[in-house]
Amino acid sequence: MARNRLSYLYYQFLNDTASLEELAELKEYFNNPRYQEEIKLLMDQDWNFVGDISRELPSERSEIIYDQIISKKKRVRSIKLPKRMAVAAVLLVALGSISYYFLSDYKANSKLAAVAPKGSQAQDIPSGTNKAILKLANGKVIALNEVKQGELLVEHGSTILKKADGQLVYTSDNQSLSNDKVYLNTIEVPRGGEYKLTLPDGTTVYMNAASSLIYPTRFDARERAVTLSGEAYFEVAGNPRVPFKVNVLNKQSVDVLGTSFNISAYADDAEIRTTLVDGAVKVVAQNNSVVLKPGEMASGDINSSRFIITNIDTAEVLGWKNGYFIFNNESLKSIITKISRWYDVDVTIKGSVDGINVIGNYDRKKTLMSLLKGIELSNNIQFIVKNKKITVIGK
Repeated sequence: MARNRLSYLYYQFLNDTASLEELAELKEYFNNPRYQEEIKLLMDQDWNFVGDISRELPSERSEIIYDQIISKKKRVRSIKLPKRMAVAAVLLVALGSISYYFLSDYKANSKLAAVAPKGSQAQDIPSGTNKAILKLANGKVIALNEVKQGELLVEHGSTILKKADGQLVYTSDNQSLSNDKVYLNTIEVPRGGEYKLTLPDGTTVYMNAASSLIYPTRFDARERAVTLSGEAYFEVAGNPRVPFKVNVLNKQSVDVLGTSFNISAYADDAEIRTTLVDGAVKVVAQNNSVVLKPGEMASGDINSSRFIITNIDTAEVLGWKNGYFIFNNESLKSIITKISRWYDVDVTIKGSVDGINVIGNYDRKKTLMSLLKGIELSNNIQFIVKNKKITVIGK
């Protein structure tokens, strides 16, 4: 009888027809070691349903997830899955507290993604949007999400345009590189926002939530210098005669000629992290410096001149820029910080969340509830959401 019930609930889930009560009941089956063999058989029989997901998950990552699943012997000692089933196992939440591969990426309309976390009100919080504040050299402030596309103004040798996609573009006259007085603009992206702009030299900057960038209306003939607080991805226009420089929180600088790189430098984070995608950059802190190769990240304490150099998956680092959260065994504390910035919510932790790590990809354009539900289902924690405030109930 129980096996028939499990099968019924499983296919209700796959067909997006399960009620909230049925989803809760299915979760109980998944967490019961008695039914792991039956779950394996169901997944084997219906592999075609999720087989196309393999295109989204590299085999190396699938193997990592699988290895983490089978290492949780207390939870899964009775089940042996072929590695090709690792994705399905993760999708179905049942097989490891740190290995949930978020269902919402691949079943966008699933009722599971719509279930609110325990204790939450009947509300949801939308994702961040394309918004920013532009502060001009004369002190004028413009809310960019409130102005129409087209030419905004001409300021100190540059024309400022807002494109149809919301991007802010500076175009300079032929004297864009000069020794004239420098006039600075600032673009501030609030919590719950992101923005893209093109600087006067053609460099493109993608800015993450809670970030700001100070830059001139046109660059001088010696150096193209900007100042960053927060996180941004730079695609620097090549110009061997005039180097590009990013000053980071007055703690570090990054010197480049023409390259693509990401800097994460929030004042409330413990580290500054610079990741090189292509080209070459030199990261400087006090009396120390390091030259990065593509695929390397320099990380260091925000008040230290020492760096740790690691090889890193740049797709993971650039997930935010491409519209995704990519969690690769990332600590819940780190994830909560990202959530608070992107969804513009305040977070309080009660209890301990130490040792809780998450693997998974999540579409940043989805609402907050589906992300929280995915984390809650796969870990021994609870989220309570009320009035743009999240309380995390740990162990």
